Amino acid sequence: MAKVNFILKDKHSSETTLILTFAMAASRKKFYLSERVNPKHWDQGNKENPVKKSYGPGYSDFNARLRSLKADVLNTEAEMKLANEEITWTAICDRVASKVNGDFSTVDFFQAYNEFMQVMRLKLKAGTLKRYSGFLNHLKRYELKFNRKITFEGIDQRFFDHFTGYLQNDLGLINNTTGKQVMTLKTFLYWATIMDYNSRKDFERFPVFDEPADIIYLTNEELESLLSLDLSKNEKLASVRDVFCFACFTGQRFGDIKGFRREDIHGDEWHLTTEKTKDNIIVPLLPQALEILAKYANQDRPLPVISNQKTNDYLKELGKIAGINSPVTITKYRGSQSLKVSKPKYDFISTHCGRRTFVTLSLEKGMRPEVVMEITGHKSYKIFKKYIKLVSEVKKTELRAAWMKGPRKAV
Repeated sequence: MAKVNFILKDKHSSETTLILTFAMAASRKKFYLSERVNPKHWDQGNKENPVKKSYGPGYSDFNARLRSLKADVLNTEAEMKLANEEITWTAICDRVASKVNGDFSTVDFFQAYNEFMQVMRLKLKAGTLKRYSGFLNHLKRYELKFNRKITFEGIDQRFFDHFTGYLQNDLGLINNTTGKQVMTLKTFLYWATIMDYNSRKDFERFPVFDEPADIIYLTNEELESLLSLDLSKNEKLASVRDVFCFACFTGQRFGDIKGFRREDIHGDEWHLTTEKTKDNIIVPLLPQALEILAKYANQDRPLPVISNQKTNDYLKELGKIAGINSPVTITKYRGSQSLKVSKPKYDFISTHCGRRTFVTLSLEKGMRPEVVMEITGHKSYKIFKKYIKLVSEVKKTELRAAWMKGPRKAV
């Protein structure tokens, strides 16, 4: 069954070309019309009367013309059958083009993706945009390697299986990383569907791989050993240590600590609007956190934060100096294959380890999960369940260690 819709070419301009989209089966065309409209006078959700009254006296006639054009286009196939004309997609599009008196073009997958990226640049932070650009590169390399043109019509279950197989088998991506690529694909296709570029709904059933990741955090003793290091002769390492420990005492993301301003400090509280979720939260500042801030009271910024990558490099060096070298094995999955990596603990320390350390130690010290979540800004209890499970395992270990010592001898 054919479908006709009208969309705006550019929702952000003062006046833009109107586009008629025509879809049959899994194929779609765009027709650029001669009509133009200011986006503020357009209601995309109103299929019968998309032109608002604010357009002026001619809004009713404008809507009538669009309804008439839509009906005319939808009758195209029936007219061709009555005239015994050959019914092909190309023939139908040629007939529609003559009716709308406009230029038509095939909706190209990559052109649509580039438009999607332009829209997202106004909404998303640099890290997410980098992932979207990386995904685009994966698609182009996939298309080149297998000589398989990517189109909206071709995004079905077979494509999904073949493409995710390419990501895992050819590029070596683990399941969770592949899952992020699938999330990007689905986000784009939802947008493309809203824009009437895509008509296939197969993507809605694509599973997003999301397996529990091993949590690396510092024990209370390891945190103390890092905090007590004498780094008076190495200002760079001392600064990185302080920033990381501040994360351990506040539970906040590296990006939020990097954007920390002096005006955000209110006594012993940090009033924060989170970078990721834009939530407003109040973070109580422990004496240890206030002591770190006091070190840099005479500097322009509250904390001497450097890049995330450089910080991660220095953290591994700091962990090694502090003797945080217990053997750690983490398990990742590629398909059904488990990949175990064993290294000294300091090799796994990263900026996000600070946030995880705060959550885990707070729970171990008896804080209620909902209070910890209020401080860290976590919204999903599902994420917290893995921390609670971890803390439960620590309790079991300590209980067994205490009771396995045997009964005390009677005096």
